[in-house]
Amino acid sequence: MCYLGEVCAREWKRGSPSSMIEFDEKPQRREETLMDDPTLAARHRQYHVTTFQSSGLSMRAYCRSSLAPCRSTLAKWIRRSREEGISGFLSQKPNRRPRNRTSLEDEAKILEYVKREPGHGPLRIASELGGEIEVGHNGVHGVLKRHGINRHRTRLEWARRANGEIVTQDELETARQRAKGRHVEVSSPGEVWGQDTFLIGRLKGIGRIYHYLAVDLASSYAVARIYTARNATNACDFLENHLLDKSCMVGVHRLLQDNGTEYTAARWKGQSGNCNHPFHALAQRLGIGLTFIKPRHPWTNGTCERLHQTLLREFYQPALLSKIYPSIEELDYELQLYLYWYNHRRTHQGVRLRGRTPASVFFAGQCHLGEP
Repeated sequence: MCYLGEVCAREWKRGSPSSMIEFDEKPQRREETLMDDPTLAARHRQYHVTTFQSSGLSMRAYCRSSLAPCRSTLAKWIRRSREEGISGFLSQKPNRRPRNRTSLEDEAKILEYVKREPGHGPLRIASELGGEIEVGHNGVHGVLKRHGINRHRTRLEWARRANGEIVTQDELETARQRAKGRHVEVSSPGEVWGQDTFLIGRLKGIGRIYHYLAVDLASSYAVARIYTARNATNACDFLENHLLDKSCMVGVHRLLQDNGTEYTAARWKGQSGNCNHPFHALAQRLGIGLTFIKPRHPWTNGTCERLHQTLLREFYQPALLSKIYPSIEELDYELQLYLYWYNHRRTHQGVRLRGRTPASVFFAGQCHLGEP
C-alpha cells in the first residue's frame, strides 16, 4: 500500500473531522456497513473529497491509492458537493419503475374488475380482460399481491370496502349504534311498507313453513300469511292477493325489503342491467316502488325484525306448544285472528303510536276491516 493509502486508512479508523456528516455509532468494519448505512456512505464520500482537495495531488495520482475511488466517481462527488453542498454526498439512486411492471392503466382495469368480481383468481381475470390489457396471469397476481388482495378472502373483504359495505364486527356495531337514533321518515299510512320473510320452523308431515310479513311504517299495521316455501312465486302471491286486499283504500306505494332471492337476485338481471325478477315485474305493473336495504344491515328494516320476535314469542311458540296443526291453513287462520287482535286491540307504546292501536292510525278516516 502506498503512503497515501496508509494515511487514508489511519484517518478513517481515527474518525471524521467536525465538518463531516455525523452518525450515531462508529462502524467496526467498513466493508460490512458502508453500503448498508447511507449516512456512513455519505461520510466516506465526503472524506475522500476533503482529503483530495487538501492533498495537493492530481486526481490521477490520488486515485492510484488502494482505498481511493476511480477518477469518474471522485469527479462526480466533487461536482455534487459544489452544486448541492453536504446533501450531495447522500445516495441519489433514481426511484425508477421496473420495466416489466404492469402499467398504471392496466393495473386500474384489473382492480376495477376485482371490485366487480372478487371471486375470480388471477388466471380468470387475465382471461376475461385479455382484450383490454396485455398482462398474463403472473402479472395479474403481482398486481393483486402488491395491493394485498392475492387471496380469495382478502379480495372479498377489499371488494366489500370498495363498494361501501361494512365488513368488520366493530364497524357493524358502530353502524348499529348510529341507526338507533335514525328512523325511516314516513308522513302518512301506506307510503312505505316494510316487508320480510321469516322461517317459523318445521311441521310434521309438511316441512318448513315461512310467513311473509308486511308492516306499514307509519302506523305499525301488520299483514302476514304462511307459506311452505320461500320463493318469488309466493312473494308475488302475498303482494297481489293478500297485502293489497288487506291494505283496503290506503294502498301500497313503496316496499322496503332485504336482498332475499324471493325479492331480487343477480341472476335475473339482463344485459341492460334491468332486473327481470317476477317480483320486480309485478311491482312495476302495480305501480309500487321498491327499495332494498344494504346487505348485512337488517336494522334498516327493524320494524319487521322486531315484529318477527313479537309473533314468535306471543303467538307461534305458545300455539305450537299447546296444539298439533295438521295443515298450515289451520295455523294461518289462527295467525289472522292474532293479527286482528294485534292491529285493533293491542296498544303500542312506541314513538309512533304512543298508546294507540295500529288500526286507529292506519284507518284514520277510513272504514275498518271486519274480523277474519
